[in-house]
Amino acid sequence: MIQIDSITLNKYFELEDKTEYNFVINYSHQFNEPIDEFSIGDFKNLSFGIIKDLQDDYSEGMTFEKMIDHITNTFNIKDIGKHNLDKVCRLIAYIRTSIREIMLVEAQSLAYESTSIDHDAGMGDFEVLGVYMQFHELTGGDITKYDSVRQTPYHLCFTELYTRKLIYDYQQRIDRLRRSTK
Repeated sequence: MIQIDSITLNKYFELEDKTEYNFVINYSHQFNEPIDEFSIGDFKNLSFGIIKDLQDDYSEGMTFEKMIDHITNTFNIKDIGKHNLDKVCRLIAYIRTSIREIMLVEAQSLAYESTSIDHDAGMGDFEVLGVYMQFHELTGGDITKYDSVRQTPYHLCFTELYTRKLIYDYQQRIDRLRRSTK
């Protein structure tokens, strides 16, 4: 394994040749173990808006620089550049892991099984709206409630979306049973 000096994030950005550090950042357990180094806490307790912003950026391919921007602005961790590079990288791994876990749970829990009728009717057209559809569902289409939903803890919004999905699935089963008994 490559031996590197312990440096701050600022020092890393000042390096002309980052090759060795980039290798270690990408492949070393010391730099990639997801640890909440700055006590952000459980992501499910963050606001729905923060989670959706992070998911959106993650889906687009969040760069190292964009992550630093989120750490500074979204999580309000000032002077991040003065901290050791390995510590910052572990925090980035924690953020990425937390977002991936939330996305996986949403994909498994909130996904609707579309039918050929849904497909033929153009259900895929809604994909362009991304996470906005979740806001639309939670606000009941009332755009004046958008900011309020953004501030609501993620876990409450997720629970409401999941509840609505369960109700929808139940209603679909009831409708199928009623149609089959006619």
